[in-house]
Amino acid sequence: MSEILIRKDGSRSIEAADPRVGTDVEAIDGIIAEHLKLRAMGLHTGEVTSGAVLEGIAAALAMGINPERFSQKVLAMGGIAAHFGKVQVSARESGLYAVSSLSTEVELEDVEEGRQIRGGMGEALKDPLVLLAANYHDEASRREMSQYEKMLEELGDLFRTETEENDFHAANIALATRANILMLCTMEDGFIYKGRKLDRINIEDIPKYLAYIEETRSDDGNGAGKGGMTTKLKAGEWALTQAAEQGREIQVVIGHSQEDSRRLLENAGTWVVK
Repeated sequence: MSEILIRKDGSRSIEAADPRVGTDVEAIDGIIAEHLKLRAMGLHTGEVTSGAVLEGIAAALAMGINPERFSQKVLAMGGIAAHFGKVQVSARESGLYAVSSLSTEVELEDVEEGRQIRGGMGEALKDPLVLLAANYHDEASRREMSQYEKMLEELGDLFRTETEENDFHAANIALATRANILMLCTMEDGFIYKGRKLDRINIEDIPKYLAYIEETRSDDGNGAGKGGMTTKLKAGEWALTQAAEQGREIQVVIGHSQEDSRRLLENAGTWVVK
């Protein structure tokens, strides 16, 4: 069976310069193009993408409403359809059919402990014309979320955090689909430690690097944790640990969203290893 790669891209990677626009369609096109490159290498790929909040902000601004009156979750709930719609259009223009991992009634019929959702994602990934585009799970309906949580119970406790949760969502999707590679993309080249980018991080050293991020944290967001490195390191640790408990291996790479995906797989990013 061909290898499965789950890629995650954050909001900054696809943020339009004008907040009234929401997400940048050209940036989304670039991500879809990277999936085509990865598929040309023989990989099955899926995308976990942030951006719903950006679309929610754009919708509020278009209505003349100050988006600050809404919580991040409400903004995401209001913008997720518009964001996913842009992903679908971009994918379609590239000859791919984009589907959400949590949105089809077919996957939810006769669900027993969430196994059908897992099977549905796996089946989607096997089709060369389908792009599985997973969305931030708290914006799924309550019924969908309850089945998703049941699925995750089989894999262990769902790791939650208050910020950048899509990193953990990507890790969980990778575990659920038994992916071989988890690619966590950001607007940084990788993890910078004391002025230099690390090529590899051993899982046992992650507490040291998390402490370093905390020590160098700055109000302007220019510390070692920029690009959401705290959650990316924790999500990488989570994926490696849980995969080991499943008796298999997974590779995790953190790298720049605009870097060529093939180069990221050739150590252009920071690999988290066990």
